[in-house]
Amino acid sequence: MTGARGERPRTIATAGHVDHGKSTLVRALTGTDPDRLAEEKRRGLTIDLGFAGFDVPGVGPVAVVDVPGHERFIATMLAGVAVIEAVVLCVDAGEGWRAQTEEHLRIVELAGIGRGVVALTKAATVGAARLAGVEADVRRRLSGSALDSAPVVACDAAAGTGLGPLVDALAAALRAAPGPLDVGRPRLWVDRSFAIAGAGAVVTGGVSHGAFVRGDHVEVVTRAGRAGARIRELQFLGAAIERAAPGSRAALNLAGASHRDVRRGDAVVRRGEWELVDDLEAAVDVLASAREPLRARGAHLAYVGSNELAVRLRVVGASRIDPGARGTVRLRLPRALPLSVGDRVVLRDASRRETVGGGAVTALGPIRRRRAPAAPTDRSLLDRVEAARPLGLDLAALDDGAAATARALAARGAVVVDHGYVLGPGWSDELSRHPFVAALRAVPFAPPPASPDRVAPAELRALARRRLVVGGGGLWFAADAIPLAADRIAGVAGASFTLADARDALGTSRRYALALCQLLDGAGITARHGDRRRFRVEGGRAPAQ
Repeated sequence: MTGARGERPRTIATAGHVDHGKSTLVRALTGTDPDRLAEEKRRGLTIDLGFAGFDVPGVGPVAVVDVPGHERFIATMLAGVAVIEAVVLCVDAGEGWRAQTEEHLRIVELAGIGRGVVALTKAATVGAARLAGVEADVRRRLSGSALDSAPVVACDAAAGTGLGPLVDALAAALRAAPGPLDVGRPRLWVDRSFAIAGAGAVVTGGVSHGAFVRGDHVEVVTRAGRAGARIRELQFLGAAIERAAPGSRAALNLAGASHRDVRRGDAVVRRGEWELVDDLEAAVDVLASAREPLRARGAHLAYVGSNELAVRLRVVGASRIDPGARGTVRLRLPRALPLSVGDRVVLRDASRRETVGGGAVTALGPIRRRRAPAAPTDRSLLDRVEAARPLGLDLAALDDGAAATARALAARGAVVVDHGYVLGPGWSDELSRHPFVAALRAVPFAPPPASPDRVAPAELRALARRRLVVGGGGLWFAADAIPLAADRIAGVAGASFTLADARDALGTSRRYALALCQLLDGAGITARHGDRRRFRVEGGRAPAQ
Protein backbone atom coordinates (compact mmCIF):
# COMPACT_ATOMS: atom_id res chain seq x y z
CA MET A 1 0.00 0.00 0.00
CA THR A 2 1.23 3.45 -0.87
CA GLY A 3 -0.80 6.49 0.05
CA ALA A 4 -1.94 9.11 -2.44
CA ARG A 5 0.68 11.52 -1.09
CA GLY A 6 3.53 9.15 -1.92
CA GLU A 7 3.47 7.67 1.58
CA ARG A 8 4.70 4.18 2.18
CA PRO A 9 3.51 1.97 5.02
CA ARG A 10 5.66 2.03 8.15
CA THR A 11 5.88 -0.30 11.13
CA ILE A 12 7.04 0.43 14.67
CA ALA A 13 7.16 -1.65 17.86
CA THR A 14 6.86 -0.99 21.54
CA ALA A 15 9.35 -2.34 24.09
CA GLY A 16 9.83 -2.12 27.82
CA HIS A 17 9.19 -3.74 31.19
CA VAL A 18 5.87 -5.40 32.01
CA ASP A 19 3.25 -2.87 33.24
CA HIS A 20 5.24 0.14 32.08
CA GLY A 21 2.30 1.35 30.02
CA LYS A 22 2.98 0.03 26.51
CA SER A 23 -0.56 -1.10 25.66
CA THR A 24 -2.15 1.92 27.35
CA LEU A 25 0.06 4.19 25.26
CA VAL A 26 -0.89 2.33 22.07
CA ARG A 27 -4.58 2.77 22.90
CA ALA A 28 -4.09 6.49 23.49
CA LEU A 29 -2.21 6.98 20.21
CA THR A 30 -4.34 4.80 17.95
CA GLY A 31 -7.75 4.52 19.60
CA THR A 32 -7.41 0.74 19.24
CA ASP A 33 -7.16 -1.84 21.99
CA PRO A 34 -4.29 -4.05 20.77
CA ASP A 35 -5.59 -7.12 22.63
CA ARG A 36 -9.00 -7.70 21.04
CA LEU A 37 -8.91 -10.99 19.12
CA ALA A 38 -12.67 -11.57 19.41
CA GLU A 39 -13.49 -8.25 17.79
CA GLU A 40 -10.96 -8.89 15.05
CA LYS A 41 -12.74 -12.11 14.11
CA ARG A 42 -16.09 -10.33 14.18
CA ARG A 43 -14.92 -7.49 11.94
CA GLY A 44 -12.96 -9.57 9.44
CA LEU A 45 -9.45 -9.28 8.00
CA THR A 46 -8.03 -6.75 10.43
CA ILE A 47 -4.78 -6.69 12.39
CA ASP A 48 -5.96 -6.15 15.94
CA LEU A 49 -4.54 -8.58 18.52
CA GLY A 50 -1.23 -7.08 19.53
CA PHE A 51 -1.40 -4.73 16.56
CA ALA A 52 -2.90 -1.33 15.84
CA GLY A 53 -2.31 1.59 13.53
CA PHE A 54 -2.67 5.33 13.11
CA ASP A 55 -1.73 8.18 10.79
CA VAL A 56 1.42 10.04 11.80
CA PRO A 57 1.43 13.60 10.42
CA GLY A 58 4.06 14.06 7.75
CA VAL A 59 4.70 10.32 7.58
CA GLY A 60 1.43 8.53 6.84
CA PRO A 61 -0.04 5.20 7.97
CA VAL A 62 1.96 3.46 10.70
CA ALA A 63 1.34 -0.04 12.03
CA VAL A 64 2.19 -0.62 15.68
CA VAL A 65 3.41 -3.96 16.99
CA ASP A 66 2.52 -3.89 20.68
CA VAL A 67 5.02 -6.16 22.42
CA PRO A 68 3.65 -7.84 25.54
CA GLY A 69 5.40 -9.46 28.51
CA HIS A 70 8.80 -10.91 29.10
CA GLU A 71 8.72 -14.41 27.65
CA ARG A 72 6.80 -13.43 24.52
CA PHE A 73 8.89 -10.34 23.78
CA ILE A 74 11.67 -11.80 21.66
CA ALA A 75 9.53 -13.87 19.31
CA THR A 76 7.05 -11.01 18.90
CA MET A 77 9.76 -8.45 18.19
CA LEU A 78 11.64 -10.66 15.76
CA ALA A 79 8.49 -11.78 13.97
CA GLY A 80 8.37 -8.33 12.43
CA VAL A 81 11.99 -7.27 12.63
CA ALA A 82 12.38 -7.18 8.86
CA VAL A 83 9.82 -4.37 8.70
CA ILE A 84 10.16 -2.59 12.07
CA GLU A 85 11.80 0.78 11.47
CA ALA A 86 11.66 2.31 14.94
CA VAL A 87 10.90 1.38 18.53
CA VAL A 88 9.09 3.18 21.35
CA LEU A 89 10.89 2.12 24.53
CA CYS A 90 8.56 2.69 27.49
CA VAL A 91 9.91 3.46 30.97
CA ASP A 92 7.51 4.01 33.87
CA ALA A 93 8.36 7.39 35.42
CA GLY A 94 7.50 6.03 38.83
CA GLU A 95 9.43 2.75 38.66
CA GLY A 96 12.28 3.85 36.42
CA TRP A 97 14.70 1.61 34.52
CA ARG A 98 14.29 -2.12 35.25
CA ALA A 99 16.22 -5.26 34.31
CA GLN A 100 13.69 -6.12 31.60
CA THR A 101 14.05 -2.61 30.14
CA GLU A 102 17.77 -3.30 29.77
CA GLU A 103 17.15 -6.69 28.14
CA HIS A 104 14.67 -5.22 25.69
CA LEU A 105 17.10 -2.47 24.73
CA ARG A 106 19.81 -5.04 24.04
CA ILE A 107 17.44 -7.15 21.95
CA VAL A 108 16.48 -4.04 19.96
CA GLU A 109 20.18 -3.57 19.20
CA LEU A 110 20.75 -7.23 18.28
CA ALA A 111 17.72 -7.11 16.02
CA GLY A 112 19.31 -4.24 14.09
CA ILE A 113 16.74 -1.57 14.99
CA GLY A 114 18.66 1.67 15.30
CA ARG A 115 15.97 4.33 15.64
CA GLY A 116 13.37 5.13 18.21
CA VAL A 117 11.91 7.26 20.96
CA VAL A 118 11.92 6.73 24.72
CA ALA A 119 8.56 7.39 26.36
CA LEU A 120 8.61 8.22 30.08
CA THR A 121 5.11 6.93 30.78
CA LYS A 122 2.76 7.80 33.65
CA ALA A 123 4.60 11.11 34.00
CA ALA A 124 1.61 12.85 35.58
CA THR A 125 1.83 10.53 38.60
CA VAL A 126 5.23 11.81 39.76
CA GLY A 127 6.68 15.16 40.73
CA ALA A 128 9.05 17.28 38.66
CA ALA A 129 12.13 16.25 40.66
CA ARG A 130 11.41 12.55 40.26
CA LEU A 131 10.74 12.98 36.54
CA ALA A 132 14.02 14.84 36.02
CA GLY A 133 15.94 12.19 37.93
CA VAL A 134 14.44 9.30 35.91
CA GLU A 135 15.13 11.12 32.65
CA ALA A 136 18.78 11.66 33.62
CA ASP A 137 19.13 7.98 34.56
CA VAL A 138 17.55 6.88 31.28
CA ARG A 139 19.88 9.06 29.24
CA ARG A 140 22.86 7.64 31.11
CA ARG A 141 21.76 4.07 30.41
CA LEU A 142 21.17 4.83 26.72
CA SER A 143 24.68 6.20 26.28
CA GLY A 144 26.59 4.19 23.68
CA SER A 145 23.52 2.14 22.73
CA ALA A 146 21.55 2.04 19.48
CA LEU A 147 19.20 4.60 21.05
CA ASP A 148 21.99 6.87 22.25
CA SER A 149 20.57 9.91 20.46
CA ALA A 150 16.89 8.98 20.80
CA PRO A 151 14.68 11.71 22.24
CA VAL A 152 13.23 11.11 25.72
CA VAL A 153 9.65 12.36 25.96
CA ALA A 154 7.60 12.55 29.18
CA CYS A 155 3.98 11.60 28.58
CA ASP A 156 0.90 10.26 30.31
CA ALA A 157 -1.64 8.30 28.30
CA ALA A 158 -4.33 8.49 31.00
CA ALA A 159 -4.00 12.26 31.38
CA GLY A 160 -3.49 12.80 27.64
CA THR A 161 -0.31 14.84 28.14
CA GLY A 162 2.87 14.70 26.09
CA LEU A 163 1.35 12.64 23.28
CA GLY A 164 1.82 15.34 20.64
CA PRO A 165 5.57 15.74 21.29
CA LEU A 166 5.91 11.95 21.37
CA VAL A 167 4.29 11.61 17.93
CA ASP A 168 6.44 14.45 16.59
CA ALA A 169 9.60 12.71 17.81
CA LEU A 170 8.45 9.43 16.31
CA ALA A 171 7.72 11.13 12.99
CA ALA A 172 11.25 12.55 12.89
CA ALA A 173 12.72 9.10 13.54
CA LEU A 174 10.65 7.53 10.77
CA ARG A 175 11.47 10.25 8.26
CA ALA A 176 15.16 9.53 8.85
CA ALA A 177 14.75 5.80 8.30
CA PRO A 178 15.93 4.33 4.96
CA GLY A 179 13.47 2.67 2.63
CA PRO A 180 12.77 -1.06 2.97
CA LEU A 181 14.71 -3.68 1.03
CA ASP A 182 12.91 -4.64 -2.19
CA VAL A 183 14.51 -7.36 -4.30
CA GLY A 184 11.28 -8.46 -5.93
CA ARG A 185 10.74 -11.73 -4.02
CA PRO A 186 8.43 -11.15 -1.05
CA ARG A 187 8.37 -13.10 2.21
CA LEU A 188 5.99 -12.94 5.15
CA TRP A 189 6.84 -14.56 8.48
CA VAL A 190 3.57 -15.76 9.99
CA ASP A 191 2.88 -14.54 13.51
CA ARG A 192 -0.80 -15.49 13.58
CA SER A 193 -3.10 -17.79 11.63
CA PHE A 194 -6.86 -18.03 11.99
CA ALA A 195 -10.03 -18.57 9.99
CA ILE A 196 -12.78 -16.15 8.97
CA ALA A 197 -16.21 -17.63 8.34
CA GLY A 198 -16.80 -17.77 4.61
CA ALA A 199 -13.29 -16.55 3.76
CA GLY A 200 -10.97 -19.34 4.89
CA ALA A 201 -7.43 -19.12 6.18
CA VAL A 202 -5.93 -15.77 7.16
CA VAL A 203 -2.31 -15.21 8.13
CA THR A 204 -0.70 -12.00 9.36
CA GLY A 205 2.89 -10.80 9.49
CA GLY A 206 5.44 -8.35 8.18
CA VAL A 207 6.16 -8.22 4.44
CA SER A 208 9.80 -7.90 3.41
CA HIS A 209 12.08 -8.31 0.37
CA GLY A 210 9.29 -7.51 -2.11
CA ALA A 211 5.55 -6.95 -2.54
CA PHE A 212 2.66 -9.39 -2.60
CA VAL A 213 -0.13 -8.71 -5.08
CA ARG A 214 -3.67 -10.00 -4.84
CA GLY A 215 -3.93 -13.14 -6.96
CA ASP A 216 -0.27 -14.16 -6.43
CA HIS A 217 0.34 -17.90 -6.35
CA VAL A 218 2.33 -18.56 -3.20
CA GLU A 219 3.84 -21.32 -1.13
CA VAL A 220 3.18 -21.66 2.57
CA VAL A 221 6.32 -23.10 4.16
CA THR A 222 5.16 -25.18 7.12
CA ARG A 223 6.73 -27.83 9.33
CA ALA A 224 5.25 -30.41 6.96
CA GLY A 225 6.84 -28.85 3.86
CA ARG A 226 5.63 -26.54 1.10
CA ALA A 227 1.93 -26.14 0.30
CA GLY A 228 0.53 -24.17 -2.63
CA ALA A 229 -2.07 -21.43 -2.13
CA ARG A 230 -3.35 -18.25 -3.76
CA ILE A 231 -3.78 -14.80 -2.21
CA ARG A 232 -7.50 -14.16 -2.35
CA GLU A 233 -7.41 -10.84 -0.52
CA LEU A 234 -4.95 -8.48 1.18
CA GLN A 235 -5.43 -5.97 3.97
CA PHE A 236 -3.29 -3.34 5.64
CA LEU A 237 -4.58 -1.86 8.90
CA GLY A 238 -8.06 -3.16 8.18
CA ALA A 239 -8.33 -1.71 4.66
CA ALA A 240 -8.48 -3.87 1.54
CA ILE A 241 -5.45 -3.32 -0.67
CA GLU A 242 -4.26 -4.65 -4.00
CA ARG A 243 -0.56 -4.71 -3.14
CA ALA A 244 1.20 -5.32 0.17
CA ALA A 245 4.43 -3.36 -0.11
CA PRO A 246 7.68 -4.23 1.66
CA GLY A 247 7.74 -2.56 5.05
CA SER A 248 4.05 -3.16 5.72
CA ARG A 249 2.23 -5.47 8.06
CA ALA A 250 -0.43 -7.33 6.14
CA ALA A 251 -3.22 -9.86 6.49
CA LEU A 252 -3.33 -12.43 3.67
CA ASN A 253 -6.50 -14.39 2.96
CA LEU A 254 -5.21 -17.62 1.41
CA ALA A 255 -7.30 -19.77 -0.89
CA GLY A 256 -6.27 -23.42 -0.84
CA ALA A 257 -4.77 -23.36 2.68
CA SER A 258 -6.19 -24.38 6.05
CA HIS A 259 -5.41 -22.22 9.08
CA ARG A 260 -4.98 -25.44 11.07
CA ASP A 261 -1.91 -26.30 8.98
CA VAL A 262 -0.25 -22.89 9.38
CA ARG A 263 1.36 -21.78 12.63
CA ARG A 264 3.53 -19.04 14.00
CA GLY A 265 7.02 -19.43 12.52
CA ASP A 266 5.79 -20.57 9.12
CA ALA A 267 6.36 -18.36 6.08
CA VAL A 268 4.56 -17.30 2.92
CA VAL A 269 6.65 -16.77 -0.22
CA ARG A 270 5.91 -16.57 -3.91
CA ARG A 271 6.15 -19.86 -5.70
CA GLY A 272 9.62 -20.93 -6.78
CA GLU A 273 11.48 -17.88 -5.46
CA TRP A 274 13.04 -19.10 -2.19
CA GLU A 275 15.34 -22.00 -1.35
CA LEU A 276 14.83 -23.65 2.03
CA VAL A 277 17.92 -24.05 4.21
CA ASP A 278 18.56 -25.51 7.65
CA ASP A 279 22.25 -24.60 7.96
CA LEU A 280 23.64 -21.08 8.24
CA GLU A 281 26.51 -18.91 9.44
CA ALA A 282 25.99 -15.67 11.33
CA ALA A 283 28.25 -12.89 12.60
CA VAL A 284 27.17 -12.41 16.22
CA ASP A 285 27.93 -9.96 18.99
CA VAL A 286 27.92 -11.46 22.47
CA LEU A 287 26.48 -9.08 25.02
CA ALA A 288 28.97 -7.58 27.45
CA SER A 289 26.50 -8.46 30.19
CA ALA A 290 26.51 -12.17 29.31
CA ARG A 291 27.53 -14.26 32.31
CA GLU A 292 29.49 -16.78 30.25
CA PRO A 293 31.31 -16.90 26.88
CA LEU A 294 29.32 -18.32 23.98
CA ARG A 295 30.44 -21.92 23.39
CA ALA A 296 29.17 -24.95 21.49
CA ARG A 297 28.21 -26.75 24.68
CA GLY A 298 24.92 -26.04 26.34
CA ALA A 299 21.39 -25.60 24.98
CA HIS A 300 20.73 -22.65 22.70
CA LEU A 301 17.60 -21.09 21.28
CA ALA A 302 17.74 -19.08 18.07
CA TYR A 303 15.07 -16.57 17.12
CA VAL A 304 14.86 -16.48 13.33
CA GLY A 305 11.92 -14.88 11.54
CA SER A 306 8.96 -15.57 13.83
CA ASN A 307 10.52 -18.84 15.05
CA GLU A 308 11.94 -19.91 18.36
CA LEU A 309 14.21 -22.85 17.48
CA ALA A 310 16.37 -25.20 19.50
CA VAL A 311 19.60 -25.18 17.48
CA ARG A 312 22.98 -26.87 17.39
CA LEU A 313 25.68 -24.21 17.59
CA ARG A 314 29.37 -24.25 16.71
CA VAL A 315 31.79 -21.34 17.01
CA VAL A 316 33.76 -20.95 13.76
CA GLY A 317 37.53 -20.58 14.04
CA ALA A 318 37.63 -20.50 17.84
CA SER A 319 36.42 -22.36 20.90
CA ARG A 320 34.33 -19.50 22.27
CA ILE A 321 33.24 -15.87 21.90
CA ASP A 322 33.78 -13.83 25.05
CA PRO A 323 31.26 -11.32 26.45
CA GLY A 324 31.52 -8.06 24.56
CA ALA A 325 33.27 -9.70 21.57
CA ARG A 326 32.19 -10.54 18.03
CA GLY A 327 32.61 -13.86 16.23
CA THR A 328 31.08 -16.25 13.71
CA VAL A 329 28.83 -19.16 14.60
CA ARG A 330 27.45 -22.02 12.56
CA LEU A 331 23.82 -22.92 13.34
CA ARG A 332 22.00 -26.11 12.41
CA LEU A 333 18.24 -25.56 12.50
CA PRO A 334 15.66 -28.25 13.25
CA ARG A 335 13.66 -27.28 10.16
CA ALA A 336 14.39 -25.78 6.77
CA LEU A 337 13.35 -22.15 6.29
CA PRO A 338 13.31 -19.54 3.48
CA LEU A 339 16.27 -17.48 4.70
CA SER A 340 18.37 -14.73 3.20
CA VAL A 341 21.78 -13.27 3.90
CA GLY A 342 21.22 -10.29 6.19
CA ASP A 343 18.39 -11.86 8.18
CA ARG A 344 18.68 -11.20 11.91
CA VAL A 345 19.28 -13.88 14.53
CA VAL A 346 19.07 -13.54 18.32
CA LEU A 347 20.54 -16.24 20.58
CA ARG A 348 19.45 -17.20 24.07
CA ASP A 349 20.88 -19.65 26.57
CA ALA A 350 17.99 -22.04 27.15
CA SER A 351 19.13 -23.26 30.56
CA ARG A 352 19.97 -19.83 32.01
CA ARG A 353 17.01 -18.21 30.21
CA GLU A 354 19.05 -15.19 29.18
CA THR A 355 19.77 -13.43 25.92
CA VAL A 356 23.44 -13.91 25.08
CA GLY A 357 23.91 -12.29 21.67
CA GLY A 358 22.84 -11.98 18.09
CA GLY A 359 23.64 -10.60 14.68
CA ALA A 360 23.12 -11.15 10.96
CA VAL A 361 23.18 -14.17 8.68
CA THR A 362 26.32 -14.10 6.52
CA ALA A 363 26.11 -17.41 4.63
CA LEU A 364 23.54 -20.10 3.89
CA GLY A 365 23.80 -23.82 3.26
CA PRO A 366 26.65 -26.27 3.84
CA ILE A 367 30.12 -25.03 4.76
CA ARG A 368 31.37 -26.23 1.39
CA ARG A 369 30.13 -23.38 -0.82
CA ARG A 370 28.06 -24.28 -3.79
CA ARG A 371 29.06 -22.99 -7.18
CA ALA A 372 26.80 -20.27 -8.48
CA PRO A 373 25.01 -20.97 -11.75
CA ALA A 374 26.81 -19.74 -14.82
CA ALA A 375 25.58 -16.40 -16.07
CA PRO A 376 23.94 -16.48 -19.50
CA THR A 377 25.48 -14.44 -22.30
CA ASP A 378 24.18 -10.94 -23.06
CA ARG A 379 23.04 -12.44 -26.38
CA SER A 380 20.82 -15.03 -24.98
CA LEU A 381 19.20 -12.87 -22.29
CA LEU A 382 18.33 -10.09 -24.75
CA ASP A 383 16.62 -12.70 -26.90
CA ARG A 384 14.57 -13.85 -23.92
CA VAL A 385 13.59 -10.25 -23.15
CA GLU A 386 12.47 -9.63 -26.72
CA ALA A 387 10.49 -12.88 -26.78
CA ALA A 388 8.63 -11.77 -23.65
CA ARG A 389 7.55 -8.44 -25.17
CA PRO A 390 5.55 -6.47 -24.02
CA LEU A 391 5.40 -8.05 -20.54
CA GLY A 392 9.15 -8.52 -20.18
CA LEU A 393 10.91 -10.98 -17.88
CA ASP A 394 10.02 -11.17 -14.20
CA LEU A 395 13.35 -10.37 -12.50
CA ALA A 396 12.38 -12.28 -9.35
CA ALA A 397 11.78 -15.46 -11.39
CA LEU A 398 15.28 -15.45 -12.93
CA ASP A 399 18.07 -17.56 -11.47
CA ASP A 400 21.02 -15.79 -9.88
CA GLY A 401 23.13 -15.85 -13.02
CA ALA A 402 20.41 -14.47 -15.29
CA ALA A 403 19.47 -11.83 -12.72
CA ALA A 404 23.10 -10.68 -12.50
CA THR A 405 23.30 -10.46 -16.29
CA ALA A 406 20.05 -8.47 -16.38
CA ARG A 407 21.36 -5.97 -13.84
CA ALA A 408 24.60 -5.59 -15.76
CA LEU A 409 22.66 -4.96 -18.97
CA ALA A 410 20.47 -2.42 -17.16
CA ALA A 411 23.57 -0.58 -15.91
CA ARG A 412 24.69 -0.22 -19.54
CA GLY A 413 21.23 0.87 -20.71
CA ALA A 414 20.68 -2.24 -22.83
CA VAL A 415 17.55 -3.13 -20.85
CA VAL A 416 15.27 -1.36 -18.38
CA VAL A 417 14.02 -2.77 -15.07
CA ASP A 418 10.52 -1.49 -14.38
CA HIS A 419 8.57 -2.66 -11.31
CA GLY A 420 10.55 -5.88 -11.21
CA TYR A 421 10.29 -6.66 -14.96
CA VAL A 422 13.21 -6.63 -17.40
CA LEU A 423 12.16 -4.76 -20.56
CA GLY A 424 13.75 -3.60 -23.75
CA PRO A 425 14.56 0.13 -23.84
CA GLY A 426 11.90 2.21 -25.51
CA TRP A 427 8.98 -0.14 -24.95
CA SER A 428 8.36 0.18 -21.21
CA ASP A 429 5.01 1.86 -21.88
CA GLU A 430 3.72 -0.69 -24.40
CA LEU A 431 1.81 -2.63 -21.74
CA SER A 432 -0.26 0.47 -21.00
CA ARG A 433 -1.85 -0.03 -24.42
CA HIS A 434 -3.05 -3.52 -23.52
CA PRO A 435 -6.67 -4.06 -24.72
CA PHE A 436 -7.80 -4.94 -21.19
CA VAL A 437 -6.57 -1.59 -19.87
CA ALA A 438 -8.44 0.15 -22.66
CA ALA A 439 -11.60 -1.83 -21.82
CA LEU A 440 -11.35 -0.79 -18.17
CA ARG A 441 -10.80 2.86 -19.06
CA ALA A 442 -13.82 2.86 -21.37
CA VAL A 443 -16.18 2.26 -18.43
CA PRO A 444 -14.08 3.28 -15.41
CA PHE A 445 -16.76 2.81 -12.74
CA ALA A 446 -18.36 -0.39 -14.11
CA PRO A 447 -15.48 -2.24 -15.79
CA PRO A 448 -15.73 -5.68 -17.42
CA PRO A 449 -14.45 -8.77 -15.55
CA ALA A 450 -10.89 -10.03 -15.95
CA SER A 451 -11.89 -13.15 -17.82
CA PRO A 452 -9.16 -15.31 -19.47
CA ASP A 453 -10.38 -14.35 -22.92
CA ARG A 454 -9.67 -10.69 -22.12
CA VAL A 455 -6.40 -10.99 -20.19
CA ALA A 456 -4.12 -13.92 -19.38
CA PRO A 457 -3.19 -14.40 -15.70
CA ALA A 458 0.47 -13.54 -16.37
CA GLU A 459 -0.58 -10.37 -18.19
CA LEU A 460 -2.93 -9.37 -15.36
CA ARG A 461 -0.14 -9.84 -12.84
CA ALA A 462 2.20 -7.68 -14.90
CA LEU A 463 -0.47 -4.99 -15.30
CA ALA A 464 -1.06 -4.97 -11.54
CA ARG A 465 2.63 -4.86 -10.60
CA ARG A 466 3.17 -1.93 -12.95
CA ARG A 467 0.19 -0.19 -11.35
CA LEU A 468 -1.75 0.01 -14.61
CA VAL A 469 -4.71 -1.78 -13.02
CA VAL A 470 -5.83 -2.15 -9.41
CA GLY A 471 -8.14 -4.71 -7.89
CA GLY A 472 -10.60 -4.77 -5.04
CA GLY A 473 -13.66 -6.78 -4.08
CA GLY A 474 -13.01 -9.27 -6.89
CA LEU A 475 -13.11 -6.46 -9.47
CA TRP A 476 -10.41 -4.77 -11.54
CA PHE A 477 -10.20 -1.09 -12.43
CA ALA A 478 -7.85 1.04 -14.48
CA ALA A 479 -5.45 2.72 -12.06
CA ASP A 480 -6.56 6.18 -13.13
CA ALA A 481 -10.16 5.31 -12.17
CA ILE A 482 -9.24 5.86 -8.51
CA PRO A 483 -8.37 9.60 -8.68
CA LEU A 484 -11.18 9.99 -11.23
CA ALA A 485 -13.64 8.50 -8.73
CA ALA A 486 -12.30 10.80 -6.01
CA ASP A 487 -12.88 13.83 -8.25
CA ARG A 488 -16.39 12.72 -9.15
CA ILE A 489 -17.47 11.95 -5.57
CA ALA A 490 -15.92 15.15 -4.18
CA GLY A 491 -17.63 17.23 -6.84
CA VAL A 492 -21.07 15.77 -6.16
CA ALA A 493 -21.06 14.75 -2.48
CA GLY A 494 -18.42 16.99 -0.92
CA ALA A 495 -15.84 16.16 1.74
CA SER A 496 -17.98 13.60 3.59
CA PHE A 497 -20.08 10.91 1.93
CA THR A 498 -21.83 7.56 2.37
CA LEU A 499 -21.60 4.50 0.15
CA ALA A 500 -24.96 5.45 -1.36
CA ASP A 501 -23.62 8.94 -2.12
CA ALA A 502 -20.62 7.40 -3.90
CA ARG A 503 -22.85 5.04 -5.87
CA ASP A 504 -25.05 7.89 -7.05
CA ALA A 505 -22.11 10.18 -7.86
CA LEU A 506 -20.40 7.51 -9.93
CA GLY A 507 -23.60 6.32 -11.59
CA THR A 508 -22.79 2.68 -10.90
CA SER A 509 -23.98 -0.26 -8.81
CA ARG A 510 -23.40 -0.75 -5.09
CA ARG A 511 -20.87 -3.53 -5.78
CA TYR A 512 -18.62 -1.34 -7.92
CA ALA A 513 -19.04 1.65 -5.61
CA LEU A 514 -18.06 -0.43 -2.57
CA ALA A 515 -14.92 -1.72 -4.28
CA LEU A 516 -13.93 1.80 -5.35
CA CYS A 517 -14.53 3.18 -1.84
CA GLN A 518 -12.32 0.45 -0.37
CA LEU A 519 -9.61 1.29 -2.90
CA LEU A 520 -9.88 4.97 -1.96
CA ASP A 521 -9.45 3.98 1.70
CA GLY A 522 -6.51 1.73 0.87
CA ALA A 523 -4.81 4.48 -1.13
CA GLY A 524 -5.07 6.88 1.81
CA ILE A 525 -7.40 9.24 -0.07
CA THR A 526 -10.34 8.65 2.25
CA ALA A 527 -10.84 7.41 5.80
CA ARG A 528 -13.91 5.52 6.97
CA HIS A 529 -15.77 6.62 10.10
CA GLY A 530 -18.78 4.40 10.69
CA ASP A 531 -21.12 4.66 7.71
CA ARG A 532 -19.39 7.73 6.27
CA ARG A 533 -16.05 8.45 4.65
CA ARG A 534 -14.07 11.67 4.61
CA PHE A 535 -11.40 12.84 2.21
CA ARG A 536 -8.08 13.21 3.99
CA VAL A 537 -5.83 14.36 1.14
CA GLU A 538 -5.01 18.04 1.16
CA GLY A 539 -4.93 19.81 -2.17
CA GLY A 540 -4.93 18.02 -5.50
CA ARG A 541 -7.90 15.92 -6.43
CA ALA A 542 -9.71 15.67 -3.11
CA PRO A 543 -11.05 18.45 -0.89
CA ALA A 544 -9.19 19.44 2.27
CA GLN A 545 -10.72 18.49 5.60
